[in-house]
Amino acid sequence: MLRLAVIGNDRDVEEYLKLAPRTRAASIARLADVTELDRQGFDAVVLCPRDSQEEDWRFVAARGHHLFLVKPPGSAELVTELLEACKTQDVRLMVGSRRYLPAVCAIKQSLDSGELGNLGLIRMHHWQPHLANLVAEIDLAIWMFQTMPTEIFALAENESNKKNRHFQLHLGFPGEGMVLIDGATLPTSTKNYFSLSVIGGTGAAYADDHHNQQLLFRGEQSISLTTGEGEIARLTELQEFVNALNQQRAPLVTGVDALRACLVFEAAYESVGRGTVARLVGDHYEC
Repeated sequence: MLRLAVIGNDRDVEEYLKLAPRTRAASIARLADVTELDRQGFDAVVLCPRDSQEEDWRFVAARGHHLFLVKPPGSAELVTELLEACKTQDVRLMVGSRRYLPAVCAIKQSLDSGELGNLGLIRMHHWQPHLANLVAEIDLAIWMFQTMPTEIFALAENESNKKNRHFQLHLGFPGEGMVLIDGATLPTSTKNYFSLSVIGGTGAAYADDHHNQQLLFRGEQSISLTTGEGEIARLTELQEFVNALNQQRAPLVTGVDALRACLVFEAAYESVGRGTVARLVGDHYEC
């Protein structure tokens, strides 16, 4: 049985510890610090976000522990460094993604089966109190089109005011495929919102997390409970990491996927600054 150490911020660590009884062929324990790894004989690490994340993954990779990085590094340069460190020590690396959300999985299955026909358009909205980069959404786009975008154009509003920032990203794919990603900040009291629309030649699919309300009737009163996909996605993703290690194969989402998404996002930021389209030239983008 694999021994997994979970390290990071308390909230995320607790979420992974809750999954321990449902995770097959692995045990999960909390560690306060990566320096405890060598003394306690763990096989792999689930590294949740925290301020020392960069130092943490460098330490883990250098000592040959397999690694699931819940939040991948935010730049192509850092991802490249991580990939090199893992390759040197023969470390299997998995990075977190949105691909395991049940609604996303269902849409991807419809695409793969041909039910929606040839993919033409994807539209995503992600609104949240603090606008992070849109690497996760870009990864979904690349995954669904199964190739890198050839053209990138982006717009950002109120760039100097991070509290009211709006980011629109347009990706052009071979065969006239298109992706539109809309990111915006919301008041901190407002819940996050993510939606995904996919349009193919013979069908379309839509999913969001805005109306996941379940009515609970108790006597004469009823209350509305908000449900989410997070726990199911987290369990499925964690089990994939365990299965990949047990089967001695690469996980389905690797650092290479994170690198591709970071390259696109960085080209999008250059597009914002220059006000021009970034185009794929070989293995890089030029504005």
